[in-house]
Amino acid sequence: AIWAMQARSNGPMPAVPPEPSGSLEPAATERGRFAIAVLMAIASATYAIASAVHFGLVIPLGLVTLHDPFAGAAVPEALIAAVLLAGAIALIRNVDGAWLGALLASAFSGLLTMFGLSITLRASRPADVAYHLGVLTLVAVITALLLVARTWRRGERRTA
Repeated sequence: AIWAMQARSNGPMPAVPPEPSGSLEPAATERGRFAIAVLMAIASATYAIASAVHFGLVIPLGLVTLHDPFAGAAVPEALIAAVLLAGAIALIRNVDGAWLGALLASAFSGLLTMFGLSITLRASRPADVAYHLGVLTLVAVITALLLVARTWRRGERRTA
């Protein structure tokens, strides 16, 4: 309401209301950054669970039980989980270099997941193949969102 009153007294209204003072980026960009961080945290959790299952943890899920001890995958999945979580935290805290760190984390996880997929395809493990394809899709979405978000931010700087 104050914005509208100021616009009437100062001539024609601008197309977009001004950002609140002290805001370094638009609210949409903040929400987008948070959404990407949440997706990264979800991906991190799936890798952490997969790592725990490969370390030997048994997880009963009603009709299905997750039990797949495979030490060769446990450590890489734990590492991917940690890297993605670090990227998510950097985005949430909006630290310098957060975008690049998140992009590198998602690229790292994508590459290692593709390597894991190549192993599971040769081993004819349908459940593992499905997991790898699913999490690889999630990582691809995260990477695409990071690239799109970066493009939006660059466009905002040029027009400001």
